Amino acid sequence: FATYDALGNLARMDTVEGDARTRRHFDASGTATREDQLGAKGAVVASAFYDNGRLVRRELYEVDESAFTRVPLVSARTPETK
Repeated sequence: FATYDALGNLARMDTVEGDARTRRHFDASGTATREDQLGAKGAVVASAFYDNGRLVRRELYEVDESAFTRVPLVSARTPETK
């Protein structure tokens, strides 16, 4: 789904791929300025902010157990050396 401004420039594009819903916002030149990931109920769960196409900040608004699954668990024990 695409939204255009009064001059016909792409302003926002919503995409759905499986369960993943994304909303991208663009400036007048067509460069992405923000990307929002939407949850099942349509609420923003994460946002990425761009400046001249470079990621400058990412914000996570909804934290659940899946946010920690990519982090390896580290034992408090010191590993044995050989």
